[in-house]
Amino acid sequence: MALLLSIFASATYSWTFLDDATLFPNIEDANQQSMAWTKAALDVLHYSRRITSGNVEDIQAMIILSDIVRHIEVGSITYRDLLSTAVTIARGLLLHRVDDHSNPALTAKLPPDSIHAEIGRRIWWDLAATDWYVFYCNSSACKADDLSGC
Repeated sequence: MALLLSIFASATYSWTFLDDATLFPNIEDANQQSMAWTKAALDVLHYSRRITSGNVEDIQAMIILSDIVRHIEVGSITYRDLLSTAVTIARGLLLHRVDDHSNPALTAKLPPDSIHAEIGRRIWWDLAATDWYVFYCNSSACKADDLSGC
């Protein structure tokens, strides 16, 4: 459910005046609707974290929501929380070890040629690349007055 709500939030956040005007009369209405979808998705994710240890769909929802939150609330705690929670859940699901063939239990759980293994691989590398990006932009290499590299 969180993944579906986050997709709705992303779709309404990316709505422009060139899209169908019957859906939203202006960009502000679309952004307000996006925030409503985002809050609903965050509530579902919060509930999901209380009753389960996490799943791939939750991580995907967190990735989508983190992109929205990053654009709306620059440098917010919610953005960092979503990313760190997604990485923690991904580690718990062993997504960082999908290609580790030395562990027979892991190979039995996620065969390396399966669709689920490829999804896990892509999720892990998206999280890793985002983490590197965030680290670079918060380091001294990316000056506050020159954000062209960020």
